[in-house]
Amino acid sequence: MRELRAVDFKIYVQALGTYFKNPVVALAPLAAGLANVILSIGLAGGMIAWLLSFMINLFGLAVAVIFADYAWRARSVSMSQVWDDTRRKAGDILLASIGALFLIALPSLFLGIFGTLVPIFQGIACTFAMYAIPAAAIGGTPGAIALQNSVDRTRAFPVTTVILFLACYGAYACAPLLSGAFLALIGSRIDAALYIPITLIVSAVTQAFSLGYIALVLAKVYTVTSYGRRF
Repeated sequence: MRELRAVDFKIYVQALGTYFKNPVVALAPLAAGLANVILSIGLAGGMIAWLLSFMINLFGLAVAVIFADYAWRARSVSMSQVWDDTRRKAGDILLASIGALFLIALPSLFLGIFGTLVPIFQGIACTFAMYAIPAAAIGGTPGAIALQNSVDRTRAFPVTTVILFLACYGAYACAPLLSGAFLALIGSRIDAALYIPITLIVSAVTQAFSLGYIALVLAKVYTVTSYGRRF
């Protein structure tokens, strides 16, 4: 109960204002989404394609978290500085992404015969993996221990982390609703041969904007739980 009273719910509203001022936060997730469009067109579906797509999205999210960290600090977001940070931390981000992927994939590997339970346990796994990406991207944590850092932080701040997870899940769930509504408006005007590529591109754009918001709240909540500061 004490932790619930300490949760700063204004973060989730302030993130919208910060996003409006710094829409470039969505650029990396958008690039990742478009890369996944090319991947989905060039490769048939399957485990390898899913793994590549997931890793690309996580890396795009990590770059967005770096953007978001600068945005929260009321600094002008320099593309070159973000790129330098990304290159310097790429190895740690990759290792953190592999760790997060491993944890999230565990329920599918061990609970495959209990299909209805998999999403529940994947949600729990996501909660424990929430901080792995910001730990590597902005926290200076070596990638090999970023997942352990995330698990420890989740255990230390369970209520804060569950609220963060629900906010991120809600933002991510809005993406297909928005793309579906947009496609419903223009669907009749799209040539049949172009419908699938356009659908994939629209989905990538809406997902990118949702990941931009997720990056903003991840960056700030991670920093608050790490250093107890409110920028």
